[in-house]
Amino acid sequence: MNLKISIISLFLFLISAPTTLLEASNNGDGAITFKETEEPQIKRSDFPSGFLFGTATSAYQVEGAYLEDSKSLSNWDVFCHSVGCGKNGENGDIADDHYHMFLGDIELMHSIGIQTYRFSISWARILPRGRFGKVNPAGIMFYNKIIDNLILKGIQPFVTIYHVDFPQELEDRYGSWLNPEMQEEFVYLAESCFKAFGDRVKHWITINEPKLVADYAYELGTIPPSRCSGPFGNCLDGNSDVEPPKQGGSIGLTVHSCMYEPLTDSELDQDAARRAFAFHSGWTLDASIFGDYPEEVKENLGSALPSFSLYEKKFMKNSIDFIGINHYSTTYVKDCTNSSCSATGNRAIRGFVETVGERDGVLIGELTGVEGSYVVPRGMEEIVNLIKIRYNNTPMFITENGYSSPDMNEQRVNELTNDIKRVEYHVKYLDSLAKSIRGGANVRGYFAWSFMDSYEWLQGYNLRFGLYYVDRQMLTRVPKLSARWYKNFLGNNSDLLQSHAISFFFFLISSSATFLEASNNGDGLFIFEEIEEPHIKRSDFPSGFLFGAATSAYQIEGAYLEDGKSLTNWDVFCHSAGCGENGENGDIADDHYHMFMGDIELMHSLGLQAYRFSISWARILPRGRFGEVNSAGIMFYDKIIDNLILKGIEPFVTIHHGDFPQELEDIYGSWLNPEMQEEFMHLAEICFKSFGDRVKYWITINEPKLGSYFAYELGIIPPSRCSEPFGNCLDGNSDPKQGGSVGLTVNSYMYEPLTDSELDHKAAKRAFAFHGGWALDPTIFGDYPEEVKEYIGSELPSFSLDEKSFMKNSTDFIGINHYSSIYAKDCTKSDCSPTENRAIEGFLGTVGERDGVLIGEPMGLERSYVVPSGMEKIVNLIKIRYHNKPMFITENGYSSPDVQEQRVNELTNDVKRVEYHTKYLASLAKSIRGGADVRGYFTWSLIDCYEWLQGYNVRFGLYYVDRQTLTRIPKLSARWYKNFLANKTTDLVKKETS
Repeated sequence: MNLKISIISLFLFLISAPTTLLEASNNGDGAITFKETEEPQIKRSDFPSGFLFGTATSAYQVEGAYLEDSKSLSNWDVFCHSVGCGKNGENGDIADDHYHMFLGDIELMHSIGIQTYRFSISWARILPRGRFGKVNPAGIMFYNKIIDNLILKGIQPFVTIYHVDFPQELEDRYGSWLNPEMQEEFVYLAESCFKAFGDRVKHWITINEPKLVADYAYELGTIPPSRCSGPFGNCLDGNSDVEPPKQGGSIGLTVHSCMYEPLTDSELDQDAARRAFAFHSGWTLDASIFGDYPEEVKENLGSALPSFSLYEKKFMKNSIDFIGINHYSTTYVKDCTNSSCSATGNRAIRGFVETVGERDGVLIGELTGVEGSYVVPRGMEEIVNLIKIRYNNTPMFITENGYSSPDMNEQRVNELTNDIKRVEYHVKYLDSLAKSIRGGANVRGYFAWSFMDSYEWLQGYNLRFGLYYVDRQMLTRVPKLSARWYKNFLGNNSDLLQSHAISFFFFLISSSATFLEASNNGDGLFIFEEIEEPHIKRSDFPSGFLFGAATSAYQIEGAYLEDGKSLTNWDVFCHSAGCGENGENGDIADDHYHMFMGDIELMHSLGLQAYRFSISWARILPRGRFGEVNSAGIMFYDKIIDNLILKGIEPFVTIHHGDFPQELEDIYGSWLNPEMQEEFMHLAEICFKSFGDRVKYWITINEPKLGSYFAYELGIIPPSRCSEPFGNCLDGNSDPKQGGSVGLTVNSYMYEPLTDSELDHKAAKRAFAFHGGWALDPTIFGDYPEEVKEYIGSELPSFSLDEKSFMKNSTDFIGINHYSSIYAKDCTKSDCSPTENRAIEGFLGTVGERDGVLIGEPMGLERSYVVPSGMEKIVNLIKIRYHNKPMFITENGYSSPDVQEQRVNELTNDVKRVEYHTKYLASLAKSIRGGADVRGYFTWSLIDCYEWLQGYNVRFGLYYVDRQTLTRIPKLSARWYKNFLANKTTDLVKKETS
């Protein structure tokens, strides 16, 4: 049986069968298992159905735009500008630029599946001068946009009114919180917030960590306003009778709540642990709930502590609706009333207690990046239960909980994003929290700190808590492993990419079958005048039409053995046989693996709406089913997808584009073995599970017929097999469950009859059937083309009725890779070469000229010509033959002829490429006006890349790539495409002369 037909048939089966995996991708219970320790099995379903899961940030730490749109200087602006903050004198002037990038950040939150987002109001943004100036409408508008877009995405806003930053003018006027007038300023701020946002915000936090701020700002003097002070102070926390009760909102107070455990079992240390809580969290909570300071505080501070009047006590009592708990760590406490302690611990203001991180030389838990902070998961249950008992089970929210990575110099991005420790931290702390809830604690929500790496006050950007890594140069958000874990947890899915055994293999049988003849099949051989001076604009295409660019993994990624990737068939082939004229390979290619962020910026600068790329099989499954999923590979494509979406670019993913792990070739002989189907199914399953929530367009296999022709008939590309007749492969179908659509891409020459004879007309129709139709007919009609069955006869395996039903209509769209047209001639009754005069080729030949005249101007790729009319013709042929099935032009581009010693300015002044795209797009627009359901167009390619057997000598890119430095240099065509996508006219195209 011919290996070529066998491989085509095998591809056909694989093209649509993977769509069934979209349904399976949501299976799993969300259990996480780590190898290092015996880990808890925590799931979203372990929490009450109404429980809110979210993430948190604060204004100064993420917003940036420190003087934009009438915002005034805040206390932190002035402090960091004058004394410098962080190890390197960093500040929050730009921070994460959330002010300009908030929409993308909300999209990321939505992609994770969070239900609520806690953020704070920049006081200086909405009231730049406090009560001495007007409300800043630009500030109000900014938070309105955040709130409205959150709600649009189904995310509840959870707002902190004051999170340590306020207008510097209030510090200059009042000395900040030391003056009672500051209370009036805060009430005015709160009133402004309630009025502006209270109709949509239902959860408010008045002040974040008031005791911690007082410690650092007014006792230690390490943060603004940097006051060092003696005893003590008085601060009321009242239930604002302004707006929230009328608007159905609730008001809470957030406290920093370390869990304090006694250093020893002595009664003194146990009392010290209780006292430590009272002097920290209790100082503000007792007053807000019971109307007075804790007894422990009054006992130790005595008359130095101001007292409340009966009116004040009544005013404060039960003045909050919930308690916000910022919990990160647990520490030991020892008594200092009868023990020697440091000067810091042996003070009344500290409750005569000292905290230590170790006992008998053993740390209480693993150190984190914050000094004195340890991983002690049990502390979560303990602190929640303590607050439950002490405050009569007032409703609670865990308003912050997170892991700070230790600062490591010169860490690479992949090391920073592979944050296994953070995942372990959240899993264990959530398990501990779930225990407290099962024990009756009234906890109603959990916020991971933080959504993304941000400015961490005196530590600057050296401490990282985020689920997303933020590149400090480009401010790009890169998802960490913890972001993927949180997403899976919130979806109640397993974080382990477990395989589901799905068997789709049918044994091939040789029974006869009836072809489902399509009555509308036409010859598609339309004759058009060549296009002269087309005036093509973006507005000539439908508004929802996608314009993009395309690449593939082996051709651009490089990094051929990095981060767990294995050798591919192309790695081995090019290393052993040498590829291209100079024995080149794709070991480095365009180094897209390390430079993808810059490449996405180029796409964004062009205005692309979609980007088609392929998955490197060996990068995510280095050993196929014989090994584990490579997390670094998954992470790489996660970063590409997330950053594309962040830039408003639709990812359009090809699962298999020519390259696969060499181990599968060694074990199976690649596609010749049915086991390879199972390997591909496993690959598709992993892709759908990992990326299907964000990728809506999938191509299973790129150009299956062309791949089989070169690999299994001619034997010129890996695995270099030459074969006799024929083979079979099935194609299956199932409903996508993630809103995605699955298609197949075919290489589609337009075949013109060499002469007007009936034989050559039939040969042209037959040429399409033996190339594009061989793959498309089974996936749409359920059987091979009639022309193929007629010429190959009994050597072609037939499909059973079940197989036909399984394959029929199994593709949602047709991908068309169209570059050129060519003449076709009949060989049944004409002299042809031995290569052409074969059943496997349909007894036809193809030629590029007629009567000594070329069909079009030659391009750099052999047997490839510029024939713009072919675009309209091939689209119309496919429209008629396949009942106007949705189409995408998945590749179309101009290959520059290889000219020795061309200078860069000659390579980048690619007028011919601009003319090519202009004319082909004009031809495509004509077919769309004629009713063809074409939904997108991808230029091949974004950048010059490795072009298989041609190496780097043939160039298709909009950007020239310097082979020494790998610098991307825009060609004239990049400028043209950018102008075209912006619907601008351009004079870049020369008029043709006859």
